[in-house]
Amino acid sequence: MWLILSGGFSTAQQYSTTQHISMFKKTGRILLWLHFILLHNLSAQIQVTGYNHVALAVKNIEESARFYREVIGLEPIEVPEHLKAIRAWFKIAPGQELHLLAGRTFPVTNNDPNLAHFSLTIPNADPVEAFLKTKALPYLRQQRFDKAWQIYVSDPDGYFIELNEPKAVSRADIGAKTIPGMPMKRLQVKGNQFVTENLDTLVFQGLNTSDPDKLEREGHWNKNYFEAIKNWGANIVRFPVHPTAWRNRGPEAYTKLLDQGVELAKEQGLYVIIDWHSIGNLRSQLYQAPMYETTQKETFEFWRAMAKHYKDEPTVAFFELFNEPTVYNGQLGTCSWQQWRELMEEIITIIRAHDCKAIPLVAGFNWAYDLTPVATDPVRAEGIAYVSHPYPMKRAKPWEAQWTKDWGFVAEKYPVVLTEIGFCGADDPGAHIPVISDESYGDAITKYCSEKGISYVVWVFDPRWSPSLFTDWDFTPSRQGRYFKKALRQ
Repeated sequence: MWLILSGGFSTAQQYSTTQHISMFKKTGRILLWLHFILLHNLSAQIQVTGYNHVALAVKNIEESARFYREVIGLEPIEVPEHLKAIRAWFKIAPGQELHLLAGRTFPVTNNDPNLAHFSLTIPNADPVEAFLKTKALPYLRQQRFDKAWQIYVSDPDGYFIELNEPKAVSRADIGAKTIPGMPMKRLQVKGNQFVTENLDTLVFQGLNTSDPDKLEREGHWNKNYFEAIKNWGANIVRFPVHPTAWRNRGPEAYTKLLDQGVELAKEQGLYVIIDWHSIGNLRSQLYQAPMYETTQKETFEFWRAMAKHYKDEPTVAFFELFNEPTVYNGQLGTCSWQQWRELMEEIITIIRAHDCKAIPLVAGFNWAYDLTPVATDPVRAEGIAYVSHPYPMKRAKPWEAQWTKDWGFVAEKYPVVLTEIGFCGADDPGAHIPVISDESYGDAITKYCSEKGISYVVWVFDPRWSPSLFTDWDFTPSRQGRYFKKALRQ
């Protein structure tokens, strides 16, 4: 080992080293200790600064190159002309390459997933598995100890490649990695997942506040409120901004209110969704109630202001562009999916023109329940996620198959966030359509989200709005509060 780490010994040096070793036996512990020091110093000279490339000896250069190009999807790198017949190079990531070397005549041994292999990161195992099935390629899929999925596939020579999802980060991990008062990690969309710059995958379970304007007027927009949200087990919080409250308080004063909430959320390790909380038809500018009244111009101006103000704040991870679009069976006029999609695309363009990295959240019709048009006509923008509000009375039991048909299928390709879920009993205060149900709904929706990696945010952390999660300002849980406090903490 000493010879290898020292590197490049001449025959004389090798001979002197043999003599040196024999001297250890004669001089005992002193020389042995000096030799250990020398070995330690030599080892310290190897300063690895990164991974450069993996080289694999292959039998058929063209067949292997085609596999890594067409199956694994690696980008070819230009090979010098005199090497093209015997080499193929591929880009894995910046500064990281795969080199294929023609001429393998020996058998590949240890070709077992549990032995020799190399690993590549993928955003999501599901579409990879579906693709391998279309190619009729054998593979092994398994779940790692941290719940991330791995797929093992063999190349034409028998080398195993591990295709590995990023580590799934738990709610506790998110809080533990957040330093109070410091910026949180920027989120981005990869496939159908939310990931950090480190490619850690995040799945969110959180709580809705009531309107910050209401909470501040009542004296509850404070640290005590956000500590309670965190204590319940949330890792994200949604701020519903009603257009009337935005106008009455004024954009400048309301933005300061949001700033206070963002700082309080950051202290607790909570990501933030800012939601333009209107219900109705933005195209016709007709709405369900006066508190939701807005205009296209005001909506565009709101998101322009948010994009400018929060473009450098990773804590504000999501912009929910419009709370619950609906035509109310024609009572609010008409709006096709194409017209709605174009309105959302306009807002996304405005946001991104200000170099804002917040992830846009787009809802569908039927009070943000129905996402079926996404199957054939998705929003024409990258890096977005979709929203549904699948309250229990939207469909009859059993819910699961209908959820998959109406909105759950979207999670196979895009991230989905259920920014409002919740229930209350028929006799509970504030019971109304479509939220009346019982704990069986909680069981169904949390299990469905867990199985599909879908994030959710429970409505609402306020004792007066319904379905309420607590009954008084000691944060005593209501019926649904008891259920979801336990679910979030799990």
